[in-house]
Amino acid sequence: MIVPLTLTGDDTPEASTAAVESSRAEAPDVPEETRTPRPPDRDLAAVTAALRAIDPCQLIDPGLTKEADAGVVVPAGPHACTMVLKEDPRRHGEVIEARVGVVSTHAERFRAAPQTIAGAKAYQFQEVDEYASLCTVTIPVSHARAIEMIYEVPWHDTDTCSVATRFANAAVEKLRQPDSVAFTGQRPPFAGWDGCSLLARLLGDKAASQTLTPTGLYDPFAGCETPLEKNAEAAHVSLEMHYGTTDLILGDPRQVGDITLFVHDTANYCKVSWITPSGTGVEDFAHVIFEIQAKECDTATPLAQQAIGLIDAHPEGPATAPQRPLLYGPDERDTEAVGACVDLGVLGGLEDCEPYQEVTLPERPDEILAAARTSRHVQCGVFLDAVRAVLGDTFQPVTWGQHCFFVNPEHTLEVLVNVDPSNSPAPYGSNSSIHTDRHKIEIAGKAAITYWNHSRDSYDIYLSPHDDLGAAGNLHIGLRARHPRGVDNIDPPEVPAQAVDDATAIMTQVVQTFFR
Repeated sequence: MIVPLTLTGDDTPEASTAAVESSRAEAPDVPEETRTPRPPDRDLAAVTAALRAIDPCQLIDPGLTKEADAGVVVPAGPHACTMVLKEDPRRHGEVIEARVGVVSTHAERFRAAPQTIAGAKAYQFQEVDEYASLCTVTIPVSHARAIEMIYEVPWHDTDTCSVATRFANAAVEKLRQPDSVAFTGQRPPFAGWDGCSLLARLLGDKAASQTLTPTGLYDPFAGCETPLEKNAEAAHVSLEMHYGTTDLILGDPRQVGDITLFVHDTANYCKVSWITPSGTGVEDFAHVIFEIQAKECDTATPLAQQAIGLIDAHPEGPATAPQRPLLYGPDERDTEAVGACVDLGVLGGLEDCEPYQEVTLPERPDEILAAARTSRHVQCGVFLDAVRAVLGDTFQPVTWGQHCFFVNPEHTLEVLVNVDPSNSPAPYGSNSSIHTDRHKIEIAGKAAITYWNHSRDSYDIYLSPHDDLGAAGNLHIGLRARHPRGVDNIDPPEVPAQAVDDATAIMTQVVQTFFR
């Protein structure tokens, strides 16, 4: 029976001595958690070498447009390419893009819809607003790097993903033989470099101890920055290379020898830029735009000057063998996640995530609470049968931090459970600036508290296994709703009413099984 009661600020019962003492029972022996080895990533140097060799314009097949003369394929940067479709009032701004070497982590892939394209693993993500629609197909080549095919239109009534997928399918077929899409002859300006290899060359020994990350705005692989660490802004340097027009240049012209530099000096940073013809033959991409930013102009200026002489060069030293094969098969693991951790979406990374390791649960409630203090897997074990009975086997248990999560590949509902021997249910949900609809109820004969957050994409139950909301110890189940994978939507989804009923059913079974 569930009896909703309105909870006021001063009617929380005092903790009973017996209940508190029972939660402090001596913990029975629980096996120590073992750590599953993380799936190894591909060698970053080999992946970088493979990506740097790819001509992005060869990934765009203009024959896939409806009109044979619809587009002009033009480099948008050393490692990005655009097909600008012929202009008319409706088609202005309609583009196909290929971007090589994009940073793509588990967080981005978690939100995107998994796809199999021409037998290779890929992800799809669509963004739509009242002004435009864009679809990105991401083709992973390592845990953190990918190739993107993007279709964008300046209206919202088009199935952009069907078009993006059509172009991605053709690109994947070519990428099965990466040498077939390699640069030939004279490369475009700076195409011998990726942004981080060039920045490392410019910084010299200073780069050896730093992790450089591709961060290009227009051409992701052609940009790079050093880590921005707290209290170390003075050492932060970023680089950007792309092709564009001179109206993108900021700063005052300053003649340094035969070169005109544009210096944009602010109170917080200094950006030094220079331009030179790109050779693309297309007005919108007619110039190489090189920019380097640092805290002080005295740092940025010599780096910008040094880069001028490297425009047609490439990294020195022995050549690194490129990654082969470049693509992932549909069932290959392309992130650092272990097992079902691939379906856990948390801030702070997945290093601490571990799939549930089976434990034998004690028989007495006080021993279960005590065991939960020594192993986070006990929490999963307590809720496992109930979750599977109510939600099905697609929800798999994983541990992260002090919690147990049940996750599934759809990512529309995440179930967080806890068996907490220390904290009483009484304080939870009492912050009215965050929570709403807070009630005292009864589940399986035990006192509990339920509440929502204001956006109603989160719902929680905290139950006292002692039937005493002020006593130490609680059982918790929290629901978090998410939008379906592959669609960008800023409006939070509401936890479905059925999921709320399911949470109550799960808690009921847990109480009846372990905490009568």
